[in-house]
Amino acid sequence: MKKTLFETGIECHYLYVGIEELYGGWMLETGGDPVTLNDLEDAIHDAPECEEEIEEINRVIADPRTYWESCGEEDEEYISDTLEAWGIK
Repeated sequence: MKKTLFETGIECHYLYVGIEELYGGWMLETGGDPVTLNDLEDAIHDAPECEEEIEEINRVIADPRTYWESCGEEDEEYISDTLEAWGIK
């Protein structure tokens, strides 16, 4: 797994990729609950701007210029705890 900073408006959050247990393989840390591709797709009907956010995340993931860091122990714990809370792991 790896991470990069992802800007959402005026805030920056970590975008984690390589999470095989998740549809789309990524999770975006937010000020509240983490967001996944599934969450954004489900929200498109009520919040069409979610489609733009999905496209931007996909651009960042596909861009070879994106700076990625390896996830540290704290990141892996955060991801594991989140998956466990969701009943996935």
